[in-house]
Order: sequence, then C-alpha cells, then structure tokens
Amino acid sequence: MNTRYRLNVGFVGLIGGFIGQHRLAAVRSVITPGMFVNACVPGPKDKFDKFKPQAEMMGFEPKRIYPTLAAMLNAEPDLDIVVVNTPNFLHEESCLAAAEAGKHIICDKPLAHTLESADQILAAIKQAGVYSCNTPTYTAHPPMLEARHRIRDAGIAHRIRGGRFAYYQDWLAQKQSDMTPNTGSVQAEWRRDPKKSGAGGSSGDLVSHIIHQIESMTGLKITKVCARRRWVVEGEISGFTEDEVVATLILENGAEIQVHSTQWTGGHKNDNQWELWLDKRISFGWNQRCPEILWTTGEDGVKRELNRGDFQSPLLGASQTMPAFHDDGWIKADSRLAQSIGRQVGNCTPEDITPPFHPDFRIGRNVVAVIDAIIRSSNAETPGLFVDVNWID
Repeated sequence: MNTRYRLNVGFVGLIGGFIGQHRLAAVRSVITPGMFVNACVPGPKDKFDKFKPQAEMMGFEPKRIYPTLAAMLNAEPDLDIVVVNTPNFLHEESCLAAAEAGKHIICDKPLAHTLESADQILAAIKQAGVYSCNTPTYTAHPPMLEARHRIRDAGIAHRIRGGRFAYYQDWLAQKQSDMTPNTGSVQAEWRRDPKKSGAGGSSGDLVSHIIHQIESMTGLKITKVCARRRWVVEGEISGFTEDEVVATLILENGAEIQVHSTQWTGGHKNDNQWELWLDKRISFGWNQRCPEILWTTGEDGVKRELNRGDFQSPLLGASQTMPAFHDDGWIKADSRLAQSIGRQVGNCTPEDITPPFHPDFRIGRNVVAVIDAIIRSSNAETPGLFVDVNWID
C-alpha cells in the first residue's frame, strides 16, 4: 500500500517555532520530498538573518531558504503544497498568495483571525481549484478516529443528547509583563494581541480544537452558541484577548455541548478531554493525557476501555505503524493529516484504500464562524442569550 507521496513542499513561517518544527517532522514522515523549501514571514532583514540559520539546522538547503513567500513562489514553480505556519493574522495573505499560484495548502488552525478573512481564503481556494487542509492535530489521534468510526460513520450521531468538552492550559497563568523565557511563551507576544490572533484568545486557540473535534466525530452542524469570556490574569483590560471561555453549543439535532477552556489553570500543562452522551446509556470519552485509550459504554451501561489494538476504523489504515501502548503521539497524529491531503495531491491509487479525512478550508471556515458566534454572544448587552452560527454547507 502506498503511504508516501513524492511531492515538492514549501513552508512559510518560523520553522524553528513551536508549530513549525513539529509540522515539518510530521510532513517529512509521510511525504518523500522532491524538495523541501522554506520562506520567512514578512519582516525586517534582521528577522530573516535570525531565521535562516534555524532553517538550515532543520535541514533546508541554504539556496532554498527565502526571505518571503513571494520570493519562494517565484523561484520554485514546481511546488505542490505550501504549508502555512504563521501567526493567525498572516494566514490570509499566505493562503491567498499560494492559491493564486495554484498551490495546494496546509494551514494551521484557526484558519483565520476573522470570519471575513476566512471567507476570503475559502473563496480563493475554490477559485483556484486547489486542495486544502486545516490542522487540528487531535482529530487524527487513533481514539478520535475510532470515535468518528463508531459515531459519525456508524450513522448514530443523531442520537447524541449532550456532551462535555474541556481544554485546560497554564502557560498564561502570569501577567505577560512578568513572563520570562523559562516561565512564559513567545507566543504570548501575538496570541494576546487581537490584531494578530483575532478577537478570541482561549476561544481561537483552544476552543477551535474542540469545534474541530465535534465536527470530525459527529459531522453535525453547530447552529447556536451562548458564551461567556473572562480576562482572569490581566483583568479585563482593553487590548488583550480573553484567557477563559465557558460556552454552550447547540448541534443541529438539538444536543447541547458544554465547553470550558482556560489558559491559566495550574496543574494543567496541556489537558484536552471530552465526553459524548447518546441515548440508551451509550457514551464515548477521551483524555489527551491517556492518548491511547477511547472509553465507551454500551446499552448495558458497562464502561470499557479500548486501545489501538481494539480499534476498527479504516481511517487508521497503514498509519498504524506502532504496536498498541507504544505511544502513537502528537506528531504521528499530525502526520496523518499530512498523509490525508497527500493522498489527494498525489493522486491516490486504487490500492491506497484509506480515504482522505482531513478538514478542508470549508470546515476551517465554519470553525471560525463558531468562534465569531462565541465573541458575539459574550459581547451581547443581555447575557445568556443564544446567537446563531453562520455555518455554511
């Protein structure tokens, strides 16, 4: 079975940054490069001077490291895919340029920092006729794909009555002004700036994962949102994005999903967890701290733990290269998304039976629409009101 594709891939963004180095490792694990090239995000020359040695250390040829995406696209006409690893506010210009050049695109989530920007990106890739992939990594963990197999693909998503999704982190537990390289994160420099990250902080960063998970496992639309946002660490200061979100999401079948995300909770470095409750005592759940396990209950009400050795999802296919309980990991999940779009771009052969499953930019755009509804609901003069989500088919 063909699980690797010979494609020419260009990266835009700081490849030595948090997401860039992991996405590079993921793509390299499933795509045999005709070539890998890299471009810096727009900025002053000293930024590129700092960026270039990092890219060289990651294995890029010095002659194929460019100061801008435009320079890379002009010099490398044979690129197949452009991978966008930039802060949110740069997604639009990077995706529009790549689409105009006829390149397929992998872009980090959320797709854009505003709904208007997400609509522009979606229109551009439709006009260009290129493939697209948003990258909510957790949706490609084996238990998540197994849950999708048992809920969405089994045709029982309409039986969901409710659920609970949470995502807790602690990296913003300090005021930004008090952060040091050892206690803070360079991401705080742009993630707390609504002009760069979008109006949503915890909603754009963490709840976007949750929305993608709900869509992936159920295939159901999110139709209404009631939300409250809080500014816990800095206080409600103009100019900063929120660091906590509490929300209720209504699915198209009427199910209510409770959502809670924070970026200041001590004891939770990175804690993503969820439960979905169906009728007749059927339920499913997962915790990122135990990434190999999907727990479920049947109509008998007995709780069972399933591991990768028990999974039956055809979406796992040939990506099951590690024995059960040999940690599959975050980068491996990310590589499944790259492998999925690689099947599209590389012209999937008949024997390559695992179908693409990654979220495209239409789904990424709808995730931004839910974030937009969270912000509108929390900003409403009358608290506790539900607002409609501008979801598109």
